Amino acid sequence: MHHLPPLDPAHRIDRRKLLISSAALAATAASGSTASVAASVADCRGKFSLGFSLYGMRELKTETAIQTLSKIGYDSVELCLLRGFDTDPAQLAAIRRRELRGALAQYNMCVRAMMEHLPLTTDEKKNQQTTERLKQAASLAHDLSVDAPPLIETVLGSGDWLEQRDRFAETLRQWSVLAEREDIQIAVKPHVNHAVDTPEKARWLMRQVNNDRIGLAYDYSHYASQAIDMDQSVRDLASHIHFVHVKDVVRESDQVRFALPGSTGQIDYPRLLKQLSENGYIGDVCAEVSSQIWRQPGYDPIAAAKESYRRMANAFHVAGIERHG
Repeated sequence: MHHLPPLDPAHRIDRRKLLISSAALAATAASGSTASVAASVADCRGKFSLGFSLYGMRELKTETAIQTLSKIGYDSVELCLLRGFDTDPAQLAAIRRRELRGALAQYNMCVRAMMEHLPLTTDEKKNQQTTERLKQAASLAHDLSVDAPPLIETVLGSGDWLEQRDRFAETLRQWSVLAEREDIQIAVKPHVNHAVDTPEKARWLMRQVNNDRIGLAYDYSHYASQAIDMDQSVRDLASHIHFVHVKDVVRESDQVRFALPGSTGQIDYPRLLKQLSENGYIGDVCAEVSSQIWRQPGYDPIAAAKESYRRMANAFHVAGIERHG
């Protein structure tokens, strides 16, 4: 666990606001009501925001991670709901949800997405478990932000595309019904070496589902590793993009190695941001640290967040795109 230095004056909370926030938290804890604190959570809708995924901060308590990212300068955060992480919804009691909401409000952080890992399978029991996980995630989304619940982001898994695509499409249609009922959005992420790995396959799926509740999480690193043109991939997928991850990638022989965004110089992020904006995307751009990195001995999540912020904040500046806050 990293011990954080005190917040510097530029990020210190106004005393009056802090007292109001503390009072609201106390009142909510006493009453069990969620409304008063939920209303104060930052809302980034209609704006670009720069976020960091807590997939890369597994060893930090989420409240500590939120404080740290706010101090660095991030606008938003992607929570990680995977089993073994601090915000697994199956393990979060009501009081802890209020504490998380309070931390988001106190540090003026948006929560725009929540990462899950829900690969599809022919095993009906496992698919039922997936449906239950989606319901749990939807409940947490509304507990954290009543007015702007974060979307749920997931990959779909491996297998042969032609064998799997009809089942993928049918499952996503079922998910769209659940998303309507639970009032959430779900973004599925094409992933190199998975069944859904190209813009063409992703577009086919979106056409089959044909429901705005189901969209795409766009991560160019998975296309760059296959030498797919950036500009064309954005144009092809623009109408379906609900969320954006950023990280670098290097292909070494038959192996794909991911890296922190901007660290290899392989991806032109100002150009990517401009392409997204010009093609109608306005939303979160979230730095993701691959497990290839955070599982390495000596990995420092705070250093990774600082390095990613420096490069991506500069990309926004060069692109001339204004961020939330």
